[in-house]
Amino acid sequence: MTYLYVLSRQQTAMDKIKYALFAFAMAVPVLLAAERAAQADSSEVKRRPKVGVVLSGGGAKGFAHLGAIKVMERAGIHIDYIGGTSIGAIVGGLYASGWTTGQIDSLIKDFDMSKIVTDKVERRYRQYYDKENEGKTWFRLGMKRFRPQFPTAISHGQNVINLFADWTVAMHDVDDFDSLYIPYFAKVTDLSHGTSVKLDKGYLPEAMRASGTFPSLFTPFPIDSCVFIDGGVLDNFPIDEMRRMGADIVIGVNINTGLSTPDKLGSIVSILDQIIGFQIVKNVESQLPNLDLDIKPDIEGYGVMSFNDADSIYVRGVEAAEEKFDQLLEIARKQRAFCEIPEKQRPVHNKNGVYIIEDMTVAGADNYSREYFLGRFDSDFPTPMTLDDIHAGINRLYATGNFDNVYYRLRKGKRPGMYVLNIIAREKDIHQYVGVGWSYDQLYGANLLLNLRINNILKRSIFETDLVIGQNSSLALSLFRDNGKKPSFGVNFKLGQLKTKTNFSDVSEDIFPGGSTTDPLELKLRTDIMTEYITGNFFAQKTIEQRYTAGLGVEYLYMKAYVDNISFAGAKLLTFENTYFITPYAYFSGDTRDDKFFPTKGAYFNLMYKFLISPAGDVNEYVNQDGDNVEKGGNTSSLVIGEMVRSIPVTRYFAINLDAYAGLSLGRNLPFAYRFFPGGIRSVMPFNYVEFYGLPFFWNKDEQSTDLGVNNFMKAGIKFQYSPGRNQYIYAAYNYGLISSGRNAFSAKYDSIQGMGLGYGIGTPVGPLKLTFTYSPDKTTGSNFGVFFSAGYTF
Repeated sequence: MTYLYVLSRQQTAMDKIKYALFAFAMAVPVLLAAERAAQADSSEVKRRPKVGVVLSGGGAKGFAHLGAIKVMERAGIHIDYIGGTSIGAIVGGLYASGWTTGQIDSLIKDFDMSKIVTDKVERRYRQYYDKENEGKTWFRLGMKRFRPQFPTAISHGQNVINLFADWTVAMHDVDDFDSLYIPYFAKVTDLSHGTSVKLDKGYLPEAMRASGTFPSLFTPFPIDSCVFIDGGVLDNFPIDEMRRMGADIVIGVNINTGLSTPDKLGSIVSILDQIIGFQIVKNVESQLPNLDLDIKPDIEGYGVMSFNDADSIYVRGVEAAEEKFDQLLEIARKQRAFCEIPEKQRPVHNKNGVYIIEDMTVAGADNYSREYFLGRFDSDFPTPMTLDDIHAGINRLYATGNFDNVYYRLRKGKRPGMYVLNIIAREKDIHQYVGVGWSYDQLYGANLLLNLRINNILKRSIFETDLVIGQNSSLALSLFRDNGKKPSFGVNFKLGQLKTKTNFSDVSEDIFPGGSTTDPLELKLRTDIMTEYITGNFFAQKTIEQRYTAGLGVEYLYMKAYVDNISFAGAKLLTFENTYFITPYAYFSGDTRDDKFFPTKGAYFNLMYKFLISPAGDVNEYVNQDGDNVEKGGNTSSLVIGEMVRSIPVTRYFAINLDAYAGLSLGRNLPFAYRFFPGGIRSVMPFNYVEFYGLPFFWNKDEQSTDLGVNNFMKAGIKFQYSPGRNQYIYAAYNYGLISSGRNAFSAKYDSIQGMGLGYGIGTPVGPLKLTFTYSPDKTTGSNFGVFFSAGYTF
């Protein structure tokens, strides 16, 4: 019995174990199913509908994108992805960087489209060499191996990409566009392979610039080994790309307006837009079935360049999105149905901040050293810099003409709170240029200039040759090597002639030895003075911020000056100069003017000391003021020249120009070649000719003598300048001067001269035109009134 009882208890235990195992086996699938269900529910929460926004291309019509996105935000839509083409890529890139629609609207509306497109750089940033030599040519054509090269577009987009760099400075450390505030892509067209390419990695401003490269407006943009143009050429509305990115719901803002009618094809931009439109229409129609919500603003009548209509285009975008507001609300409801979406913190965009730059790197410049770039920034690192400081250095680099693009990237440095300034330069592949200029004025007459310029004939060098053909022909050669922060060197040579007119009377004692008794009448002569010259200079100079320069040099000058059109039997030739000089000199100058010909702000000054050495002695037969006709035997003398012009803007259209000049002899008579000749009106004067309202060119203060020019000259002047229209100027000027033939400027006796002028000038594509009426009581011949006319450039 006991045995049976024990057996029965064991059997019962076994049954319980079996039942337990059976129950566990049955429960496991149920538990696993429940777990999977729970995981599925959790997965559904994580996989809430992802919303992607696609923005099409269309130039200025892209302001409608901002209006549409503003309405999406109001509806409560959370944008998970954004991408686009052309202006869509630009707006999308800014939005992906964390800018709000209102901020983006202000950014785009504030920029000057004409300034952006023309790559205009203010004159103050131009290299000093070019400031000194500007105003010679009105036309310049690039060449490769002396074969003409014509521009591929209106603009290189220099100002555009630096603007994008400013707007996205908070994102400069991002290399993967998925890591932006909102994941982003831009569509571009590979010009070499004819394919549509998605850019979702790299440097954001480059992607925006490449996608917005409208053909003929902007040059193709290189990234790595590829060259890109506007993405709209092949894919103007990349819906499929957004779907592949992972968007469950795709909202498109479509600003395509289809093909234009013939009456609207009145410009090259509209024609190119139409040509691109053939492909756009076909591409958009093929992708529309993959779009969940199509927002299409009514922007009929607006074009790709309608930037002045930004406000009305923005409103059209708002109106189009509001028509789909219920659908937008439904999409937002679906997003919120799974979970509340936390608001991400927007990046801080501080365009006015100060960045501590610990170092600077340079990429893309094979022919220019780091020292060359440092010289344009004129900074030692580490140093604090604002974006304006960075732009100043970039503008100085771009103004050299050696680069298609120069832009920047600010990356975080090795030390906390510091940055590394990356300068990205794209060198021009054109280094040879031929230019043409022309001019007319009463000093030089009519002349034509042929200019050849070769950059980098030596590294970081500029070689130029000028051939002037006309009434006063000349040939000039120059070579300048720019060493950045280190001293730069230059050498130049010029061979030419200059014919000027002056008046003599009662000079028979000078012309005929012993005097003339054959003609009792007073002798009055209107004569030509022919000056033939050869000059050469070697100099070294240090330039600061392309505003100021100081240097030392040595000048060689040979000059022969004589009366060209007088011949009497038994008369000797009047020779004013026939010798050469070797002249060491030192100078310090500055130029911050906004314009060379009609400045409205800024200043120019030049201080120079020259020590004149004439190894062969002067052969100055008619300019010695001490009574002896010839001074021979290794003469030396010296002079100081100081010049200043200050332009003060009073209003937007009115400016006052103050000027002063002093040329002073230090202890000896100056030879004819270095004397001062006040008179005439010209932007650039030869030798020591000095502009003076009221007096003629090569004015002779004493017509009863062949003693031409003065040893000492000082003047002060004021000019009131008013601009009644674009590139038009009305001016009134007065100047007062002191002249002396004394040997020493500090003990000489001075006579006064004065004059005034009233004129009109206009800047034209072929050079400035100026007409000036003058008056001076100190004119010695003819009427006290005079007229000066000049046209074209000066060289």
